Amino acid sequence: MPQTRTPWGRHDGHDVELCRISSGPSLSIDVTNFGATLVSLLVPDRDGRPGDVLLGYDALTDYVNDPCYFGCIVGRSANRIGFGEFTLDGERYSLATNAAPHHLHGGLRGFGRRVWEITALSERAVRLELESPTGDEGYPGTLQAQVTYACIDDHSMRVEMTAKADAPTLCNLAQHAYWNLGGHDSGTIEDHELELTADRYLPVDATTLPCADPTPVDGTPFDLRRATSLGARMRELDSDLGFDHPFVVAGHDLRPFARLAHRPSGRGLVLESDQPGLQLYAGGFLDGVRGKSGAVYEQHAGLCLESQVHPDAIHHESWPSPILRPGETYRHTMVLRFLTA
Repeated sequence: MPQTRTPWGRHDGHDVELCRISSGPSLSIDVTNFGATLVSLLVPDRDGRPGDVLLGYDALTDYVNDPCYFGCIVGRSANRIGFGEFTLDGERYSLATNAAPHHLHGGLRGFGRRVWEITALSERAVRLELESPTGDEGYPGTLQAQVTYACIDDHSMRVEMTAKADAPTLCNLAQHAYWNLGGHDSGTIEDHELELTADRYLPVDATTLPCADPTPVDGTPFDLRRATSLGARMRELDSDLGFDHPFVVAGHDLRPFARLAHRPSGRGLVLESDQPGLQLYAGGFLDGVRGKSGAVYEQHAGLCLESQVHPDAIHHESWPSPILRPGETYRHTMVLRFLTA
């Protein structure tokens, strides 16, 4: 199947396009340069029927006004920075508190709300680039970011994120896809089973900001080291919102993070990454969002598996650092393998 590149509207004076990459009938992916966003991802069920397993929208205008960050790259710094401020090399910086009282996913106009440049496109891969100037959303330094989505075999996709800066700054990019392996319009993810390789998690306060150092998962609802029913496990939590928590994954190189399974369809997803942690978000804030083909996404309609540096790491010296300095290259790799059983 040849790649396609289709006009999809304009935003902020820039052309927006929809690109399709594919490895054949087993994996077909639509990507837009607005937010470097995954718009759809089709994989077959056990009977060979393709289904779109990504929550999202039909039109660009919906992504422009999207409060959910469906499928986009979030940055310059993913997740939360406490109270919208940090100090770097003795200089104090103030950021938007767009998730009051904290800064979230790069601010009011983070990377998921920008038009990226498509710099390469083939049948199996698309590369997108973005320049974020110094002072952008309050961050120091000019940042050059690049994201490549590639079908690496008939059932797998690789996501490569890199960045360089001309002055010390923060960089922590994340892919913010919402997965529902039953199909984006199939209801909740409570009938999915999840396994994480994390043996520690970060407790959070009422504002979802980490409030303690990594804590063992043993004997807690956060112990997902064996395949576990998401619905059953979320009912053990104190919050009706379900999971919105950071987990710590031991190691440094590309390694297994998560295995997600949907027995009714036979679809499965394995995530590998090279980051220190994973934000597990079970779509607790979805509240009747109207999505693709008229689907309505209620609470827990999708699950985010966001590999990243831990949220608010700039305020914790003993945690992996989100600081990027001149001469360094930020690197973040994810591999997603789609299975059927």
